Amino acid sequence: MIIESGVALTQEIHDGPFETYAGHGLWSHWQGHLSYSLAGKSLIRLDLDPNLGRVWELERASGAVQQAVADGLSKTKTFHVPFRMEMSGFARHEGSLPLIGELGRLWPLLASSCAEALGVPLRFLSYPQETLPGQAMRDAIVREVKPVNRARILSALTLLSPA
Repeated sequence: MIIESGVALTQEIHDGPFETYAGHGLWSHWQGHLSYSLAGKSLIRLDLDPNLGRVWELERASGAVQQAVADGLSKTKTFHVPFRMEMSGFARHEGSLPLIGELGRLWPLLASSCAEALGVPLRFLSYPQETLPGQAMRDAIVREVKPVNRARILSALTLLSPA
């Protein structure tokens, strides 16, 4: 199985309807949707935008992002950076850590280190997409990999669970 590490609309995870710690996900929770809390958890974001790191550093140094939110100030004008919606929630989360760089270069390093620490052998590790091996890997994934069938996985898990 290949697990894609890139996530679209990440504000849904750390500043949106699934996250209850910041209060944003309370209505989803009330409606019975799956939700969770980031309280006491680490949140690592891999991002190409160096402005995410700058905003995160400003928040750590002075609480400037929280103050801008409390004062209702424009964060784009306050920090003189193109400000994306999810930057605010990410920068203010006390367990956040930005890793600035290209996903295809950072993710394999993280995955390899985690697998080694867990004692899990990796049969495959990706290459950056701009390299020839990375392009060949992407083409092979498009040809060979099929979407996960959630019902089939849940059925297999039910068969594996103790009675």
